[in-house]
Amino acid sequence: MFPFMPAARAKTVFDIPYQRLYQLGFKGLIFDIDQTLVMHGAPATEQVIELFQNLKAIGFQIFLLSNNDEERITQFNQHLSVPFIPLSEKPNPKNFKKDS
Repeated sequence: MFPFMPAARAKTVFDIPYQRLYQLGFKGLIFDIDQTLVMHGAPATEQVIELFQNLKAIGFQIFLLSNNDEERITQFNQHLSVPFIPLSEKPNPKNFKKDS
């Protein structure tokens, strides 16, 4: 039922060895917002902003895929400036397949 299942897990997104993933050939990252990057309803923290800056510097393309509405994601994305899809109906895979 869920075609995108993790092959590995980390305690938080801040514990992932991103440089290693890039070296292995991963070029893009998709993030959810609430309960992944921040607590539900919280704005982007300095830690998240720094993470995204570092990921862009490594060479990753970053995307936000969230069940939140456009207003919530736009507000969260203010200092991140990455493409996003609101109301994504996760875990439905349809929006994982959209062109960005």
